[in-house]
Parts: sequence; structure tokens; C-alpha cells
Amino acid sequence: MSRYDIHGMPDQPDRHRTALDGAFLDMRFRVLDRAAAPFGLTLGVTPGFGGVEPGTGLRSREYGASFKVLIDREIIPGQLIAALNLTYDMGVSRPHASGVGRASGFDITGALSWRLGPDVFVGAEARYARAYEGLGLDRYAGQALFAGPTLYVGLGAHLWASVAWHAQLAGDGRQHAGHFDLDQFERHQVRLRVGGHF
Repeated sequence: MSRYDIHGMPDQPDRHRTALDGAFLDMRFRVLDRAAAPFGLTLGVTPGFGGVEPGTGLRSREYGASFKVLIDREIIPGQLIAALNLTYDMGVSRPHASGVGRASGFDITGALSWRLGPDVFVGAEARYARAYEGLGLDRYAGQALFAGPTLYVGLGAHLWASVAWHAQLAGDGRQHAGHFDLDQFERHQVRLRVGGHF
């Protein structure tokens, strides 16, 4: 589910709407468990599809996938966890009123999480992201730096929920000058996730 509140942007009409923007399947394989190794290592792939163009809120057919390398380590055993995530994204977009677009990007995320209780962690994340035209990081389109707080709560033996808020601190867009890249990235991101493991 996505909410779009766009106003005063050059070349875009004002838009205020909420839309169910698609679905994805997050698959992960744990290569190393941090309980038995110096750090944890997980490889992931997330294919997905959508019906809304990210950044504009326009109707579109979106197909793509994310490929992830997730590394984590306990700094203070049972209390403080550090994580480093590397992500490569690629996707094809078929907007309602125009041709086919192809895009890719990568981001690097660093995070610290502090354990407040048996299944409750609070923390902070910083994320640097770059966007490109073309599926193979072909032509530079923009970059942004995000940071914000996180919360993770275990919901029993197999379920969990997390929420994260990221604010864009700085950016560099190709099309519009300014301190933020609002062509390729949102000014604020709030993500609520509920998941399970088995």
C-alpha cells in the first residue's frame, strides 16, 4: 500500500491518492549463522510486480527483482547487533500512457539495533542509494542519502513486525537542482512489514 501526496513538482500534475501497489515474494538463504560463525551471512532474492509507478503514483505495470547480501554481527552479545546490507534492484516499467522503461539501482544500508526486551529491538539505519537507467547500472540517474529510526517486534514463535522511517538527508538528481533527489527517490519513506519464518 502506498500513499502519494505530490504537489508543486515541475512536469507533474498534483496527485493525492492511496493505492495497493503490488506484491512480492521475499526468499532468503542463510549461509552463515552468527551464533556459530564470526558473523551472519544471508543471501536473498525478491521478485515482485506492481500496478503503480514508484515516485509518481500513476497506473503502470511494474516487474522487477531485488538481490541482497545481508551481513550481521553481535557487537554486544544478546544486546547490540550491527548489520550491513547490499542490494541490487532491477525492473521494467510499462506506464499506462507511454513506452517501456528499464531501471536499476543499488544501495548500501548500515544499521544498529539495541535489544529492549526478549523480542523487541529499536535502532537506527543509514542508507545510500543510487539509481540508473537501464537494467545493468547503465546511465546514472540520481543518488540519495537516507537515515531514520527502526523498530522490530517478535509476535510469537514464527511471526514478526517491523517499522522504519527514512528521511532523505541529501540527494543529487539529474533533472532538478536542489538538496534532494525527488526525481528518483521519495522525501520520506515509512515501511511497515509483517512476516513469518518457518
